[in-house]
Amino acid sequence: MNVDAVVLAGGFGTRLRPLTWDTPKPLVPILGKPLIEWVIRSLPRDVVHVHIAAGFSSEKLERYVESDPLPRKLHLKVEPKPLDTAGAIKFACRDSTADAFVAFNGDIVSSLDVRQMLKFHREHDGIATIALYPVPEDEVSRFGVVDLDDDDRILDFVEKPEPEEAPSNLINAGAYVLDREVLDYIPEGRPVSIEREIFPKLAEEGLLYGFKFEGYWVDVGLPETYLEAHRVLMEHECSGKSVVGARITDTDLKPPVVAAPMTELRSSEIGPYVYVGERTEINGSVIENSVILDDVEIIDSEVRNTIVAEGCKIENARLDGCVLGHDAEVCGCNLKGVRVAPGKEAERDLEDEWVI
Repeated sequence: MNVDAVVLAGGFGTRLRPLTWDTPKPLVPILGKPLIEWVIRSLPRDVVHVHIAAGFSSEKLERYVESDPLPRKLHLKVEPKPLDTAGAIKFACRDSTADAFVAFNGDIVSSLDVRQMLKFHREHDGIATIALYPVPEDEVSRFGVVDLDDDDRILDFVEKPEPEEAPSNLINAGAYVLDREVLDYIPEGRPVSIEREIFPKLAEEGLLYGFKFEGYWVDVGLPETYLEAHRVLMEHECSGKSVVGARITDTDLKPPVVAAPMTELRSSEIGPYVYVGERTEINGSVIENSVILDDVEIIDSEVRNTIVAEGCKIENARLDGCVLGHDAEVCGCNLKGVRVAPGKEAERDLEDEWVI
């Protein structure tokens, strides 16, 4: 079976702003790699063609695809108008000759074994398979869950049930195997949701199965889940301390900590759950549960539960639960739950506000 991949990358990432102010969400870095790469690297080697379904043109995304960063053939497909998930898949695959497609929401980080999912799909008599991830039973009311029979055939979808009424705790994990025949179920010329229109129809016809997996699964849509994705990957994909190439002096590292090459850490407490990007300098500071990207300078400050984009400067400040856009500056103040737009300065105490 000849299989192509489709990555749904059409969202604007508004909930992650200012991190996504002028960076497409698929290119937001996770442990130093673009988010979309974590999806693509999970593919079996024999899946060569990857169709990236984008909702809008982006020079940065075009340059990324043209740079040929991975041993795959990337094809950027920009929709002429918003087509929703199923419409985007059909549009992206219109020139493909593949027999089947493995499709992903482009903002998911997970431990899904795609090869095993493809094997499961081939062994069953459906034309579509959904990856299913178990959530705690007391959280099912936040999601839609599935009702499965004993053969893992999906019978029905139940949207945000009360825990005592939920048929399972298995949610749609945003990854699918679709036979080419599924494209015929998708109408042309209008937005079509694969979750709300196509999958219920396939379930009604007995052609939809669910592949259960465990491990980890994070929807990287909010600053909190962006940090969670780093925590999960540090626990599962990295050693406790990964600091090769970093210059470290009189600094207490509390793992897990990942520091990129050419990072300088002096007289500081770093960790747990901290990523520090290239050429960043941290001096006399405390950093916990935070992502600090490239070319940042932090002096005599405390930074917790915070995302700091490229080129920022923080001095004599305390930050908790904040997001700083690139080249922002924070000096001599306390910030809690604050978002600072790219290139802007925060110089007074603020809570739950934007600096624009």
